Amino acid sequence: MLLGACSGGLEPKPESRSAMQGVIRFKNRAQADSVQLLFLAGYPTPPQVFPNDFFTAVNNRDTLSLFDRYQAGADSIVYEAAWNARRYEYVIVAQFIAEPTITSVFVRENWRVVGLYGRIGNSALGSPVEIREGEITRGVDIEVDFWNPIPLPSEP
Repeated sequence: MLLGACSGGLEPKPESRSAMQGVIRFKNRAQADSVQLLFLAGYPTPPQVFPNDFFTAVNNRDTLSLFDRYQAGADSIVYEAAWNARRYEYVIVAQFIAEPTITSVFVRENWRVVGLYGRIGNSALGSPVEIREGEITRGVDIEVDFWNPIPLPSEP
């Protein structure tokens, strides 16, 4: 007689997600027509060539559109970004201020960094965020100030 047993090795693993959560608070809201696009974006290293590095984040699925929720007029947005598990050295909110076209999105002057996680004072540097596999990193809160854009670390 032959008996067999299975330890569940062929069963699918329970789905786990890696994400970060937080609140984006708007200080000095912009006029509705001056915000064409609004994104939360994360970078493993601070971007050097913006917006090209922004599109790398898009391709890596390390962005979250905030535009529709911003247009709703709230003073803050509670968000969850299901991003890749990794360390993000630079987490920003980026505003696009021109009419979006296939060429205008590649023009640096059309983009403004209006929020930075962990920013201290007027610094262009923030705090890193670590997203671990299968975990949710909470408390990634960002203040957005449309009247005071933030230079990139690579800019004067």
